[in-house]
Amino acid sequence: MIKRSFRKIIRIYYPTLTHYLFHYFFTLLIIPPGLLLTLIQIPELTNLLLGFWARMLFWSMGRRVKVRNRSYIKPGHTYLALINHSSLFDIPAIMTILPGGAWIGRGKLLKIPIFGRYLSKLNYIPIEPSNWRKSLEALETASMKSSKGQIILMFPEGTRSSDGNLQEFRRGFIRILRKTEIDILPITINGLYNWKPKYQRHIDTSEKLEIVINEPLPASELISLDDKEIIQKVKQRISRDHKIIDN
Repeated sequence: MIKRSFRKIIRIYYPTLTHYLFHYFFTLLIIPPGLLLTLIQIPELTNLLLGFWARMLFWSMGRRVKVRNRSYIKPGHTYLALINHSSLFDIPAIMTILPGGAWIGRGKLLKIPIFGRYLSKLNYIPIEPSNWRKSLEALETASMKSSKGQIILMFPEGTRSSDGNLQEFRRGFIRILRKTEIDILPITINGLYNWKPKYQRHIDTSEKLEIVINEPLPASELISLDDKEIIQKVKQRISRDHKIIDN
């Protein structure tokens, strides 16, 4: 009984308290030096800081993120990285290996005090699904960043999965693909849904974390396909090593 209670403390109570008491405080500490590095334009140090921040979130809970097939990412090559989305920790997990990527996400995040200002200084590309003009501006920004050799990162599901399994992919990434004509890098994250599902407050770190870098899909092979075929190919590549959640 005592051993079982101790395991529960280690598995749930410790990481949950660490998240709510340490992670937010640690993030606030990282923002000022991060802003300074972005203002004086030292991207290498900024990326080192962001990578350290991301890894520390997992280290503080006694976990590391295992990465498979890292060799698929060619140094200096531009990709549109598409990732399944099931947890609050998906972005930090990806930032442990791609801290300098340009994230595409909801514009409302820029309204968060302090954190939003920091995002605006980084490579964040805000998009508003209900505002076509701003969406076009985001496409232009993504195109410019891809021409500079940056990896663009996006969740094709649009929001976190409610059951841990892959949801329908939205077509926004296809517009970026057709405009930039850069290769797609499908990435699969396993384990994080079990850590913190969308509507769960506590964190359970019993599941091992894994990022699978899948074989890239060349833009030259996708451009001629229709939208449904592109979505099918990308979804198949991401789902190949995705662990099905049994609800």
